[in-house]
Amino acid sequence: MGYDNVDLGYLNKNKIALSITGTSNAVSVAEYVLTSFLYLTKNTHLSDKLTREGNFKNKSSLPNFFELYQKNVLILGFGRIGREVAKRCKGFDANVYVYDPFVDNKDIENNGCIPIKKEDGIRLADYITVHLPLNAKTKNFISSKEFSSMKKTSIIVNSARGGIINEQALIEALEKKNLLAAGVDVFEKEPPDQNNPLFKLPNVLLSPHNAALTLECRKRMATEAAQLIAHYLTDKKKLNFSNLVNIKELDL
Repeated sequence: MGYDNVDLGYLNKNKIALSITGTSNAVSVAEYVLTSFLYLTKNTHLSDKLTREGNFKNKSSLPNFFELYQKNVLILGFGRIGREVAKRCKGFDANVYVYDPFVDNKDIENNGCIPIKKEDGIRLADYITVHLPLNAKTKNFISSKEFSSMKKTSIIVNSARGGIINEQALIEALEKKNLLAAGVDVFEKEPPDQNNPLFKLPNVLLSPHNAALTLECRKRMATEAAQLIAHYLTDKKKLNFSNLVNIKELDL
């Protein structure tokens, strides 16, 4: 889906088509987001550890854990993935708020969600999930200012691109407990350095930029990529033109 590592200028200059596999990964990433929400909320790993160590009767020593029921979820970006996240959050009877200036408010409301301004959503949210592209406008979209406005019980998940959330600001917010926890699938530098301070924090869930890489998603990616290439070479009328990133630069 992401193509920020591709030299689009070179492709355009040489009339080379760039396509994404647009329908392949939304469900997998949405499930990752809900997994992160629940894992970070329930502290399931601590209950498991306590039970395995024979401390069954010491359950009261565990930290508080919470429900997703009727909590406020803020989705930043309402494309394919954001919409799939919204569906799943609504299954938990959560209140789903959406910030996306490029999507009509009626469209957001028709999907059972509530349009909201960025600043208002950040103050209100119990859970925040990022589904934006990385570009000049979204770099450091969440930084110290935003973290200072969040609830101290909030959880944020980034499965989009590193750099949309300022990593140093996130580290400081987690260290100071200005938010409850974070799920981080993407980093400003990939792979991250082994001395990255995030690795030492107990209130963060880390993964190696693999939120989308379920077996089912990988099969869909392979199939869609093969279909795109075949249609481009043999019958362009069958192309899913919404997948062509630089269609305006091509003579199609």
